[in-house]
Amino acid sequence: MALNLPWHRFADMPFEAAIFDLDGTLYDSSALWREMPVCFLRSYGIEVSEELERPSENQSIREGIRFLKEKYGLPGTEDELLTAYYQLLRDHYQQRVPMMPGAAALLQSLHEKGIKLCVATAAEKEMTEAALKRCGVFQWMEFVLTEEEVGASKRYPDIYLQAAKRLGVDPETCLVFDDAPHAVETAHGAGFTVCGVGMDGEAKQRLQETHCCYKVVGSFQEIMDMIK
Repeated sequence: MALNLPWHRFADMPFEAAIFDLDGTLYDSSALWREMPVCFLRSYGIEVSEELERPSENQSIREGIRFLKEKYGLPGTEDELLTAYYQLLRDHYQQRVPMMPGAAALLQSLHEKGIKLCVATAAEKEMTEAALKRCGVFQWMEFVLTEEEVGASKRYPDIYLQAAKRLGVDPETCLVFDDAPHAVETAHGAGFTVCGVGMDGEAKQRLQETHCCYKVVGSFQEIMDMIK
């Protein structure tokens, strides 16, 4: 099965598969990531305001843990703190992080059309799968592939190329959905057709400014309207 859309990087070449990012694309997790430093510190009995100095968004989780340990004197080793942080994250993903409106319906529609699907994410595999299962969409995924498994961030094409290989398709027939400008630049550079997902005007503008998206949408309903 294949999917034809009114826009495509490669003319007359329908899509056979789609790779989805998790955070900010399929799941509305931005509020959780803003809250996590506060929630984590409070789990150690450290009361802080919502306006506390946070780790930089460009830091890895480990670097963020190091920052919190040094600034707030958290007990335990860096590895112990990292384990505790991930457990707190898993609890949130298993219980409350919501899917983006229309995401589940789009995944189901693509699956029913025979499009092979997977998730490629910077998030931990266990919590990714927990979130997908909670929302009833894991059944439509061929697999979940993480940056940790690949050994490289989305600033490098490895995760997209490995995902396409496992899906059994060429980049030319594989669509990538992502909300991060650096990720869409990487996927585009690796030969994929990219759909940028920006749920507000500022996010859409950042994606459009990359000049790497063949479509930028503000909702998944826009895609649904194209494939009906």
